[in-house]
Amino acid sequence: MTSYKHILVPTDLSDSCNPAAQQAKELAALYDAKVTLVHIINYLPPGYVSVELPAEFASKEFLLKKAKVRMEEWAESQGLGDCERIIETGQPKKVIVQLMEDQKCDLVVLAPHDESGFTRFFGSVTNAVAQSAKADVLIVRPE
Repeated sequence: MTSYKHILVPTDLSDSCNPAAQQAKELAALYDAKVTLVHIINYLPPGYVSVELPAEFASKEFLLKKAKVRMEEWAESQGLGDCERIIETGQPKKVIVQLMEDQKCDLVVLAPHDESGFTRFFGSVTNAVAQSAKADVLIVRPE
């Protein structure tokens, strides 16, 4: 049986990720593993954002600052306050797989999200990670 040392938990900071966070927490306790939380902002430069929004809401700095606060709150609410937290920008599919390699994670625990026709056609983050990861992937379905 595999003994996990480093678990990566991607999150969009929504309640749909709570079961995955709890599963990662239990596995970390079982294996005495490190947990790293990651939130990825699929950032679009201001030229692509509606002109109706104030410029500060479209800035990368504003989004990163807001995400940091939300990540802190979410981690605490999940009992994962001591975990490392990473906030990145980019395409979630690519960033998660790259972080798994860079951080030498041997397990990623993530939650699936509702798939629209668009997502099913172009592929979900969950499917992309499951197919591309060089480590184990655990998909935790909602209860």
